[in-house]
Formats: sequence, structure tokens, C-alpha cells
Amino acid sequence: MLTPGNVSDMKAAPELPERAGTMRYLLGDKGYHAERLRRLARDVGAPP
Repeated sequence: MLTPGNVSDMKAAPELPERAGTMRYLLGDKGYHAERLRRLARDVGAPP
């Protein structure tokens, strides 16, 4: 998923687990470091 450079990574983050399908892990750079995204990952069974 690509977003414009002026859009926060966290705006697109909630869509990632939905688009990625089954995941074993969720890896992301510091732009995705937020408890909200960690919770989303755990909810789909992918430890952040």
C-alpha cells in the first residue's frame, strides 16, 4: 500500500491487516509505532 508523502502512516494503518490477510508477524518502521496498531495486529493473531 502506498500513500502520499504528506499523509501520516497511521491514517492507512488500520487497513493493513485487512488487506494483508493472514499474517504471522507485523513488521513496520517507526512511522507505524503506535499502541493502536499493535492492538490491531494482536487482534488478527500477528504479534507485532
